[in-house]
Amino acid sequence: MIFKKNTKTTVLAVTLLLAMSVISVVASMAVAKTVVHSDYARAIQGKDKKTEQPQKVMPPAPQVSADAVVVMDNKTGEILYEKNGEKSEHPASLTKIMTAILVLEDDRDDRVITVSPWAGQKPYSYCYTGQSMRQYDMLTQMMMISDNVAASALAEAVGNGSAWQFWQRMNAKAKELGANRTHFENANGLTSNLHYSTAKDLAIISHYAMENPKFRKIIAIPEKTFFSITPQGETLHCENTNELLTEYQGCIGGKTGYTDAAGGCLMAVAQRDGEEVLVVVLHSKDTDTRFSEGAMLLDYGFKTLSSR
Repeated sequence: MIFKKNTKTTVLAVTLLLAMSVISVVASMAVAKTVVHSDYARAIQGKDKKTEQPQKVMPPAPQVSADAVVVMDNKTGEILYEKNGEKSEHPASLTKIMTAILVLEDDRDDRVITVSPWAGQKPYSYCYTGQSMRQYDMLTQMMMISDNVAASALAEAVGNGSAWQFWQRMNAKAKELGANRTHFENANGLTSNLHYSTAKDLAIISHYAMENPKFRKIIAIPEKTFFSITPQGETLHCENTNELLTEYQGCIGGKTGYTDAAGGCLMAVAQRDGEEVLVVVLHSKDTDTRFSEGAMLLDYGFKTLSSR
């Protein structure tokens, strides 16, 4: 009997031990499973953290006092920002961008042009009646220092003796490019009620001009000495009126303008990190502000492109 009692006790003990072992195994499996799932979750979360890209923030819209401005991606022609982009404005000497387009497309760089009495009457110039220069040199001088006599003489020459005919070609070219709110009444930009454009139209015209390597080369010249053919040996040393060319890192050229009616005007182009931005500033309160706000707009353009 004692043996039987001990046997029952032993069986009961073994059974309890087996049950406890099963519970322990199940618990261990559960813990292991939890650890596996936990590790996997951490791995996924870590992976997400590694691949997650920080959100890029668009720069705030620039605050400028100029009456009308446009910022353009000059590689694509996309307008990145505009303020009164389609408002009619006096373009002042930004007119000469279109003059340059037609003179370059005339493609007679070495032709000698003599300033006529009509062209020689224009104000704010260094060219004068009777002076002769190569067409390309006269064009370069016009773009660098905004010479109004040079612009008028070029218009007469390329218009086959008729400045009026040249103006009609300027207007036809504007329409061809889609600058439909623009009308030119002269080649130099002197104020006229029938002479107007918009910041957006001038950006379109400038974007087209920048496709011409000769135009790019001309507007990038910081200073140059010009030689007259008549009077022979006469020279004129000119410095580019676009201050951003030497003061803004990456600036590759532009065109300035000013009249009392137009205020300070500017077209400028700059390159940075493989991007190219073009800005137009119309009716700035003065000639200094057109440069400071032009630089601000160029900065905005590059920040916008880099934030994409």
